[in-house]
Amino acid sequence: MKGKALLPVGLIGLFVVLLLALLLWQPKNDKMPMTPSLPIGGDFVLNSSDGVIDLKAYRGKVVAIYFGYTWCPDICPTSLSLLSAALHALTPEELERSQAFLITLDPARDDVDRLKEYANYFNKKITGITGTAEAIAEVAARYGAIYRQTEADENGNYSVDHSSRIYLVDGEGKLRKILQHGTSSEVMLTELRLLLQEHN
Repeated sequence: MKGKALLPVGLIGLFVVLLLALLLWQPKNDKMPMTPSLPIGGDFVLNSSDGVIDLKAYRGKVVAIYFGYTWCPDICPTSLSLLSAALHALTPEELERSQAFLITLDPARDDVDRLKEYANYFNKKITGITGTAEAIAEVAARYGAIYRQTEADENGNYSVDHSSRIYLVDGEGKLRKILQHGTSSEVMLTELRLLLQEHN
């Protein structure tokens, strides 16, 4: 009798061990760091000193987009200088198939004329664009740009804290690459050319 009683107990114990093993087991891939997916990006219609800017009109070109503002003390000038150096290194034919935009995060102070003067200081191929605060917020959210206006001082002066990335859009209008702040002009040039080669 005792021998017969041990068999069910042993089977139950084995079942419990197997069940726990299944519950605790995870595929090895689940432990690998996940690559974050890109924001969705997408088309937009905003304004420049030369008129309406519709991203759809730039199909066939590689577009670099930067979110910043003209009153930015250091981060924006650094990023735009690096982008400008990459653009200068392109051949005339490559440059013809490229475009860069500075989208202001401070539409209250950055009008189209100020944006043009500021953007052209870095490179004639960089176009400064603006829109309503709501339109800019919507575009920034789709591209993953983060920003926040600081509280104004007694003189009404304020700054805009913001992420500093360059977004590369391919010839089909798809967001393909996000370059982090401090990316060298050499790396920017390589990434631009990789996208340009896809649409030769």
